[in-house]
Amino acid sequence: MIQPDTSSRYSAVDIMNHQYFITGSLAVLKSIDTLQTRDIGTQSSILLGLPSQLGPFPARILQTAILPAVCKLCAANSALWLYVFPVHTYISTKLPSLTYQKIAGPSIAQGLAITNPAETMLTFLKNISFIQSTFDSSFFYQHVLQLFSNCLDKQHMGVQTSCLQILCDEAVHKAIDQNGLTDKIVPKACKEACKNPEPAVKAVALYFISLISHRYLSLYSFTHSLTHSFTHSLTHSLTHSLLLTYSLTQVRSPLHPVQHPSFIEVYQREGK
Repeated sequence: MIQPDTSSRYSAVDIMNHQYFITGSLAVLKSIDTLQTRDIGTQSSILLGLPSQLGPFPARILQTAILPAVCKLCAANSALWLYVFPVHTYISTKLPSLTYQKIAGPSIAQGLAITNPAETMLTFLKNISFIQSTFDSSFFYQHVLQLFSNCLDKQHMGVQTSCLQILCDEAVHKAIDQNGLTDKIVPKACKEACKNPEPAVKAVALYFISLISHRYLSLYSFTHSLTHSFTHSLTHSLTHSLLLTYSLTQVRSPLHPVQHPSFIEVYQREGK
């Protein structure tokens, strides 16, 4: 500012943006403002450290600056959801529930519809409890049910196995009404139980079916879905014997003890 040559002097904006003055909370805001210009490695590092740096910020700044910024960031690169969820978890505890839902809801809904990369789908599956406890049942039914459907369609062992394991949670499958189960979940679970080449996926799919068959599904919808899957994957003469043998040898081993034997008992009775 005191340079004789005016062209060499710092402007007021230059001074405000000088590293000497950008410290503490101001430095955090500055790093968030410039995140979109950074490479993904730098972005992930900053996002991972962000939750521990948000303590000094009032709810107003979290609401108007930080939360919209991270939502915009994920819209541009869905792979960043892996690093952004801890930020969402923290901010959701600092804002009124409806305020958080209004700002973050559209972004999370967009993320739940993503089918690539698989790591992003796994990230949302791991955070189902957070989503279920933060948003209302209509949001869960509309968007999370679509995630489950997409995951079952995804030819990725980790995604399918994680999805089926989560669906085995009573709190989760009770949040899905019978129409959602019979229209989007059960037919695909039956298909994976019969056709999937991975034993781990088959085992969890069979276990999930055994959990819900006697609770939610009519005999027609259950047998129709299962029979339809089998007729396209196994010969009719081997259907009962293969299913029963696989259930006893593969399901009971990784998931022992099986608390809901009704699925096996039904096929034992049918086979007699």
